[in-house]
Amino acid sequence: MTRGWLALLAGSAAFVVRGAPARAETVDDVRAAAADPEPNFEVDGALTGTHYSISQPAGVPGTSGNQETLSMNLTAFATPLHDDDSPYSLQAFTQRESTFSMSIASGHFDTANQFGGVDRTEWYAGAGAGFNAYVKRWLAVFAGASYDYFDLHDVDLAQTVQSFAADAGVGLRYRDTRVDLSVGED
Repeated sequence: MTRGWLALLAGSAAFVVRGAPARAETVDDVRAAAADPEPNFEVDGALTGTHYSISQPAGVPGTSGNQETLSMNLTAFATPLHDDDSPYSLQAFTQRESTFSMSIASGHFDTANQFGGVDRTEWYAGAGAGFNAYVKRWLAVFAGASYDYFDLHDVDLAQTVQSFAADAGVGLRYRDTRVDLSVGED
């Protein structure tokens, strides 16, 4: 069996919302206001789609299907990050910045039944939130929770699953190394 994958749509976006500058009074204030203020939060999102086909040996019909996903993540910083020339994705870690994040995701998958029966379809949706707070330069606490919904329909099968998960823990940090200890429940 061979599988061919063709991406129909793939996109990703990241936005950084920056703090509002103070009212400019002098030329120096105007120049300072024109400089990029430090980010207060970040929004990441992705939209992807795939069309695929499965070829079978001679005499057996092939099949095809589609898959789509959409996700969005919001991360808020306790205080604005400062551009320290490290990669942007690492700045919250290197600056020991406390964060709060929320995420949502959804998706759909369908495969045509090559024998004329019910198509296989799956639907997914999920949401979660969490925080990571530095209470000392060497000690962080964190927690998070999520909810997921999954619905599958296939030949002689209809299944719906809802799940909740949560975790909490502490992180011990020395220089640029952090070791997390956590406990969680699914």
